Amino acid sequence: MIKTLTTLVLAMILFTSFISSASAQILLENVSVEVHLAPSQIEAEEGIYSIGYVNLINRAGVPVKPQQDVTIRLTSAYPDIASVLEFVTIKANDVYATFDVKVGDSKGTTTIFANYGGQTVFQELLIGEIKIELPDNLELVIHLPSKLMHVDSEMPFSVFLQNTEEDVIQAPYDIPIRLDYENSLVSLNENQWIIKKGAYYAWGAVSTGELVGTAFIRASQDELNIHTAEDIKITSSLPTGLKVNVFPQIVAKELDRNIDIVVSLIDSQGFPALAQEDVYLEYFADNTYVGEQIDETMKEARTNGIIKKGDFSYHFREELNLNNQGKEITIGASAKGLGIAFDCFMMRDAYTSGNPLAAKKTMHVFTLEQIPSNSQSAGIYQIGTLITLDDEDDLEELDDEPCVDLERFDIDQNDSSNVVEFHPILSNENLSSEGSYQKVNLISSNNLLLNIESIGNIESGTSYGTAKIQSGQETGSATLSSTIKGIGSATSPTQIVNTLKHHKTMIFSPIGSNTILFDKNGKFDLFVIS
Repeated sequence: MIKTLTTLVLAMILFTSFISSASAQILLENVSVEVHLAPSQIEAEEGIYSIGYVNLINRAGVPVKPQQDVTIRLTSAYPDIASVLEFVTIKANDVYATFDVKVGDSKGTTTIFANYGGQTVFQELLIGEIKIELPDNLELVIHLPSKLMHVDSEMPFSVFLQNTEEDVIQAPYDIPIRLDYENSLVSLNENQWIIKKGAYYAWGAVSTGELVGTAFIRASQDELNIHTAEDIKITSSLPTGLKVNVFPQIVAKELDRNIDIVVSLIDSQGFPALAQEDVYLEYFADNTYVGEQIDETMKEARTNGIIKKGDFSYHFREELNLNNQGKEITIGASAKGLGIAFDCFMMRDAYTSGNPLAAKKTMHVFTLEQIPSNSQSAGIYQIGTLITLDDEDDLEELDDEPCVDLERFDIDQNDSSNVVEFHPILSNENLSSEGSYQKVNLISSNNLLLNIESIGNIESGTSYGTAKIQSGQETGSATLSSTIKGIGSATSPTQIVNTLKHHKTMIFSPIGSNTILFDKNGKFDLFVIS
C-alpha cells in the first residue's frame, strides 16, 4: 500500500529545530511564543502558502498546550513581498496553530513578526529565485525503502544527488537521470526521471511480476559522469519447493516399526506455503525395500500422496521392518516444478522399558519448525534411554558422519562429560492420554496459536505417539510440551506464520532515512508502506 502524504510538517517542526531562525524568545510568566516558517526561503509565484506555524514553549523549550484559546498577533515588515493575517489563534489544548502567507508580485526579503503578551519573535522570509551551484565530488544515490519485495507488488523509490558530507543537493536546473534495470523481473514507471530545478530528488515506483530472483536498478547521470546501482531481492509466498521431515529421527531396529513422514510446500524464503492447486508427490528412498513399501502405500488410495489445494503438507505413516536395513535410510519426495527434497532417519537397537540397562530414561518432542496459520500438522513424542558408551567399538561408531544431528540426542543433560547414545525404548504397556490410567499429556504454550486436537498414545511395544495439532489464525511462537509418567518431559518450539499477513508499517522519505526537505513551494513527500 502506497499513500503520498504532503505538508505533514507540524509536529516535526515543533519538536525539532531544523529550521534556522533569528527569533528572540522573551519569557513572560514562564511561557514564550515561537514562530516558524517552513520553508523560510521559497521560489514561488503569487499565491497563498500554508507555511507559517506558531506555538508556546516553557522555559525548558518544550511545547505546551494552553488551557484556553491564545491569540497571537502577526505582522509583516514588507507586505508587498509577503503578507499575513493580523491574528492567529492557538486553540485550547492544541500544541500549535498554522497561518497562511500571501505572496505578492514583488521579490525580496521580509520579516514575519509574532507578538504575544508583549513578547515579539520573528523570522525572515526570502521570496524569489534561489541561486544554486552544483559542488564538486557529487554522488548519485538510489534510495529504496527496502531491498526486499514480494511478487506482484509495487514500491516507491527515489534518486538524488549528495556531496561527500552526504548533504542532499538542490538541483540548480533540470537534471535527467537514466535508469536501467532487470526487465525480466521488475518494471519502472519511466526509464528516465528528472530532478526538477529547485527540487532535491525525483521519485517513481518499481513493480515486480510473478518471477522471483534478484533484480538490479542502475541510475546514471551522463553529463556529470556519475552512476550507482542497487539490488532488490524478489520473493514469493507461492510454493517454489518442497521440504521433507521424517519423525522420529532415531527408530528402533526392529520388525513392524512405524515412521511418520511429512512433506510440506515452501516458498522462495523457506516459509511454508499453501498449494494453489493439487500437488502430486512422488517418493524415493536410498533403500529399495523402503522405496517399494512407500510405493505400495501410495497405491492404496487415489488420494494418497497429494497435497490438496489450500493445504500446505501431506502427512502419512509407513510401517517397515527395520531389523536388517543398515544404519541410515534417506527418504525423498519430488513434484513437478517444485524440485526434490529429502530427510533421513537412523536405526538403533531398542530396549524394553523394564530393561535394567534402560535406567536413564528420557524423551523428545518433534514438530515442524514453522506451520502456516489455520493449518493442521503433527506432533511426535518419543521415549528412549541414554546408554553410556565405555568400549572402543562404540566410540569408533561415533566418528562416522551421521545424517541426523546427534547433538540433540546423544547428550546427558546432567553430565555433559558422559559419552552416551540415545536408544528408543519399547513400552511394555499402553501409554494412554485418556482415562484413569492417563500417563501421556501434551500441552500447548498458547492455545490461540497452536491447539491440540488429539494427543494420541504410545502403544505397547512401540516408542512413540503422534498427536494432531491445529494452528490458529494468529501468528507467533508457540511451544509443544509433553510429559509422560515415569519417563520425564520434553518440549519443541514452533513458529505460526502467515507470509501474506501485514507485519509492519513504515514511513518512507525519498530524501533519506529520518529526513525531510521542503521543495521550492514548501512541500515534501512521505510514503506509508506496508
